[in-house]
Amino acid sequence: MSSDRSKRRRTTPPTATPLPTATPLPTATPLPTGGAVVHGFDLGALILPEEQGSTSFEDVVPESVAHFMRDAIKTHGMLIIRGQRPSEERARELVAFASQFAAPGALFDPVRAIQFEVDGGGQPGLPMVRALGTVKDSMLCRMGYEWHVDASDLTILYCETAPAAGAETLFANAIEMHEALSPEQQALAESLRVVYSARYSAGGPAWLDAECGLRMNATGTRLARPALRRKPTWELGASQPVPAAIDVHGRRALQLSPKNLDHFVGYEHEASQRIAHELLSAGLGAPVSVAPLDPDSLLPTRPTEFGPRVYAHQWEAGDLIVWDNGYFAHSTTPVEFYRGERKILQIMFSGERAGVAGGSGRLMNPGGGQGTAQGEEDARLAQALSGVRSGLPSTRDQAEEAQKT
Repeated sequence: MSSDRSKRRRTTPPTATPLPTATPLPTATPLPTGGAVVHGFDLGALILPEEQGSTSFEDVVPESVAHFMRDAIKTHGMLIIRGQRPSEERARELVAFASQFAAPGALFDPVRAIQFEVDGGGQPGLPMVRALGTVKDSMLCRMGYEWHVDASDLTILYCETAPAAGAETLFANAIEMHEALSPEQQALAESLRVVYSARYSAGGPAWLDAECGLRMNATGTRLARPALRRKPTWELGASQPVPAAIDVHGRRALQLSPKNLDHFVGYEHEASQRIAHELLSAGLGAPVSVAPLDPDSLLPTRPTEFGPRVYAHQWEAGDLIVWDNGYFAHSTTPVEFYRGERKILQIMFSGERAGVAGGSGRLMNPGGGQGTAQGEEDARLAQALSGVRSGLPSTRDQAEEAQKT
């Protein structure tokens, strides 16, 4: 009897089939200046389409992870993802990642994602990806500091090569900038309607404006000198009046890009530049120190040190940042203070699936020399220019006259 019970106790039940495991979700740690650092996401783990020319990247990320990213960009406005491993497929992986925020096929649509010629930094077969930096076949902008929003809903930057120092990208939370204004300044910002144009530029993009002599002040908040030359295809391209303050998920955000600011409705150009400078300066907060400008080049002679409202991202190879241009303004930093080579991959695109503010950036560089409409012309100019060179018709007299109007 006891022997039978012992046998029954030793009987091993059949092995159960394990339940399917859910995909682990990334986590987001908020930053004091806004935005968040995301942990637990690997671009290299994306399963890309086997066909190199495929335009279908919508299903390469588990839906739970894609949903997390969309919610995170809506909540935080900017996501910083560090430590991505090198990959020969990195440009395609970035397009796949961007596709999780955009409508199907949007990354290949020049209306919804800016497309670039290969000679203008565009990547072969992926014209929505542009290379920026100091290395060969990259576009280098020698603007110094210039606060602006990009001509898109969302922007992605990915660092392939980082210098030992310098080359930071600066970010400021546009909602917090609006909240930092005095009640009188807020009322003024709410009343302003902005007309953007290429009147004082070379016709864009920013690297070309800089090569043609356009300069900003040492904090990037005001035009210091208009372009001395214009590209042959220059057009005024004035925008319809747009608000200087916009709604971002139920909160107000300051939205100003002084490089292309022609005027506020009811104000002359100089008064408009002064008002924009005052509003941006109040929103950014007092800088710790402001660099003097070289009297000849009008470029900063040392770095300007901004206050605690500005997040300065020091790039490392493998860093990925995506942000909502309604939520965050950003600025370049002077090339003169780079300590080593830098290469950044950039995508500017629509964000239909992320619920972003929606297209507010597209009027910041009107007529603007971005993408396929003028890409071939700009690519030819990129090869011809190094600093402010001959080869473009001089418009110094036109620029001086424009300042008077």
